[in-house]
Amino acid sequence: MKSDDTATFHCPECGEALEAKGGAAGRPVSCPSCSQPMVLDVQPVSGRSVTRRCGPHDSGVPLKVGLGEAGGFETTVSRQDAGRMGHTFLGGLLVALGVFVCALFGIRWSKQS
Repeated sequence: MKSDDTATFHCPECGEALEAKGGAAGRPVSCPSCSQPMVLDVQPVSGRSVTRRCGPHDSGVPLKVGLGEAGGFETTVSRQDAGRMGHTFLGGLLVALGVFVCALFGIRWSKQS
């Protein structure tokens, strides 16, 4: 969906009809009537826009893992687990970056007694 397109949807809590620009996709918003927090997920499907509700009551985050020629799998994980996976990946990436920088500059950590 283009950022200037408008999507129409209903609040999952109070049913209020709402509109949002395509640029609001993925951003947290609140219903002006009941203040229900939600995140808009707008994706084009078959040449038209479809809005799905994402919030505290959603089913989770889709996860796709490809393993090259060996195959892969697709599942759904909770938002909390998706956040944990993201933090774990970022932590591992930062450790690898630290090792690379130490090797690049010849920094050695040796235990001295």
